[in-house]
Amino acid sequence: MKIKEVEERTGINANTIRYYEEVALVIPKRNEDNDYREYDQKDIDKLLEIKFLRNLQMPIKTIKELLTDSISLNSAITKTLTDLEKQKDKLETSIDLLNVLINEKSTSTEPFTNKVFDYQKPHPIINFIDNIHNQFSRYLPILRFGFFPQEGINSTSDFIFELVTYAKNEDKKLEIIKGSMHPIIRLNDELMQAVLATTARTWNYKVVKFKILKENE
Repeated sequence: MKIKEVEERTGINANTIRYYEEVALVIPKRNEDNDYREYDQKDIDKLLEIKFLRNLQMPIKTIKELLTDSISLNSAITKTLTDLEKQKDKLETSIDLLNVLINEKSTSTEPFTNKVFDYQKPHPIINFIDNIHNQFSRYLPILRFGFFPQEGINSTSDFIFELVTYAKNEDKKLEIIKGSMHPIIRLNDELMQAVLATTARTWNYKVVKFKILKENE
C-alpha cells in the first residue's frame, strides 16, 4: 500500500510518517523493481501504536527504546510520567507568572515587583528549621541555606522564575520587593536579598543564597 493510503488509515501525515522512517520507528519494505515503499498491515499497526504513545506525550527516544525492547512498557510509562510531572511543575509556575502579567495588562516584567506568591503550608518541622536559620543568619552576612537553580540565571526574569519555583517547591510565601540580579524579597515574611553565588568546589556551579536584611536597609 502507498503512503497516501497509510495517511488515510492512520490519520498521520506523510511528512510525519517519513520522519518516523528516518528515526527507524517504522521500516517499510521496498519494491525491488522501483524501490518504492510498500506498507503492510504490520506497518499500519505500528504507526497506530506510535500515534497512541505520542498522544500520551511519550518522547520519540523512549518509543524507540520500547519498540526495540530496550525497555519495558512499564519503564517507558514511568519515565514519561516522571518527565510530565516535572513539566507540570514548571508549567504551573509559568501560569502563575503569566497570570500576574495579564492581570496587570503590561508588556514588561515590572508587575513581578511587590507581588506575593503564597505557597506556604503549615508544617511545624519546616517552620522550626526556618526559625533556626533566621536566628543564626542575623549574625552572618550570607545565610547558610539556599537552593540550586533548575536552569541558568542570565536575567532578572530568570532569577524571579527560579525564586517563584523555589518558593512553590518549599511551600513558602514569597514577595518580590525589587526585581534585579540581586532581588530584594520577603520569604515567609523575612526581608532578604537573594544572591547568585558560586559553590566552593567550582566557579561554574551556581547557587542562590539569601542574605537577611534589616527593614531600613
